[in-house]
Formats: sequence, C-alpha cells, structure tokens
Amino acid sequence: MNQISWHLEHGLESGTYTGYGVIDSCTTKLSRQGIPVGKLSYVEYTYALTGKTIEDAKHAQPKQVSTIRTLEIFSFDHNKWFE
Repeated sequence: MNQISWHLEHGLESGTYTGYGVIDSCTTKLSRQGIPVGKLSYVEYTYALTGKTIEDAKHAQPKQVSTIRTLEIFSFDHNKWFE
C-alpha cells in the first residue's frame, strides 16, 4: 500500500490505488519493418480506502471504483523492450 494517493475528503482520509488482474494474453510478432512488437492485455482495477485517519483507512475494506481493460504495446530494440 505504498503507492496510495491520499487526500482529505469531507473530513475523512481517502486514498486510491491500482490493482492488476491476471494477464489475459501476451503475444509477440514482427512488424512490417521487421521490429519485434509485443502486446500484453490485462485488467486494471482502481480501489478506494476511507477512514478517519490514514491508519484507519489502511485497515478498511477496499471499495472497487473502476475497471479498465488495458492493452500495452511494446517494441524490442537494442536487446530491451520499450513501451
């Protein structure tokens, strides 16, 4: 929970963070120019925590506030993958 963005909202400490689902697919192929390209798809979930204090909020039951299907495309160059 180190990556939580905290803010004060209506007198309560509120924080959001992102969680990730399993990888749905991961494929690679050569582009028309011969450059290796990878595609990775998964789901990102945004969760919210709320409490009187940050410590209270950290122990609260997370509430899922959004779901986003994500497709990342990478290229491979100089022995390294790039986004």
